[in-house]
Amino acid sequence: EDLQESSPVIAARSPTLLLPKGEFMTPLLLTRANTREVPSTAGCYLVYLEDQPYYAGMSRTNIRRRLLAHAAGRGSRMIRAKLGEDRAMYFEYCAVAPLLFTHSAADR
Repeated sequence: EDLQESSPVIAARSPTLLLPKGEFMTPLLLTRANTREVPSTAGCYLVYLEDQPYYAGMSRTNIRRRLLAHAAGRGSRMIRAKLGEDRAMYFEYCAVAPLLFTHSAADR
């Protein structure tokens, strides 16, 4: 079944990357400059290696700082290794209210 006919999608900046519309955003190249545009808030993010999802992460406090660390090669070892291969990496994020990450006493 053709993805474009079965669900609304948006084309990302990578011409081959298609994502469901409305959940996150259009992926951006994983660069320091692009991560500086991310809000300093709690949230989750996805990192793509070329056109495939590669790494998922979250921050309870600051997704900008976390993504900047990845872009600078100071984050995940998985991402650092691929940055050294000179392959296109993209990211998308979803900022959320910090209260969504708190746990009740029963969850601890």
